[in-house]
Amino acid sequence: PVAAVAPRRTRGGLVAVCGVAGGAGASSLAALLAYRAVSLRDRPVLLCDTGGPMASLADYLGQRSPRSLLDAAEALSEERLDGRLFATLSPRLRMVASGPDAGDDYRLTALGADGSGGEGAFERSGVAELLRQAREAHALTVVDCGSLQREVERDVVRSASHVVWTARGDGIGELRAATTLAHFGGINRGERVLAVRPAGRRERVSTRRWLRIADVAGARLVVVPYLDELARQLDRAPAAS
Repeated sequence: PVAAVAPRRTRGGLVAVCGVAGGAGASSLAALLAYRAVSLRDRPVLLCDTGGPMASLADYLGQRSPRSLLDAAEALSEERLDGRLFATLSPRLRMVASGPDAGDDYRLTALGADGSGGEGAFERSGVAELLRQAREAHALTVVDCGSLQREVERDVVRSASHVVWTARGDGIGELRAATTLAHFGGINRGERVLAVRPAGRRERVSTRRWLRIADVAGARLVVVPYLDELARQLDRAPAAS
């Protein structure tokens, strides 16, 4: 169903974007990565979020897809996925994100074919299959994983080819980044990036301290502009792509 929208070619990458805390800029950075990837690839790019009560990607971009990622995964696992799956943000940029949902239940999509969970349940789930098909059909799949509060977010990170951690570059951000990466920094062994943004327009990021945090997580440090500038870039992105 997902792969049917494009010829099967070399499998594209799967980038999981995670905030070390709420408000770290994961949604805006995920969107910017997807828009940028469109300009660098000749195949479609897919942008998703994992849903849940804090999902903001759809509202941020002003569009919603017919199904959330979990709804689509459940339908795929039950072989009833039909109709349009994604919203079209630009000719080669697609999105699966339907806004906040306090009622979604990942357990329904993480069960094995026999109805049991346990080890390997994610690999047998509709979410894993949906992402596999997405990678076959797209040059890149970017998933906004929020702040890893839910198991589905952590499972997507485990299966990603690349992980981008986002953080505010102030003292609180450093503390949250150090704590979060100590717990979750090792759940993925692929390429890892720690993207730090200034906490304010006139604030500076101490690269020396952040390099130590990035080293612990085995990540490459990238300092990104203040969020207002990111927002302006995003406002210009649809026209540019």
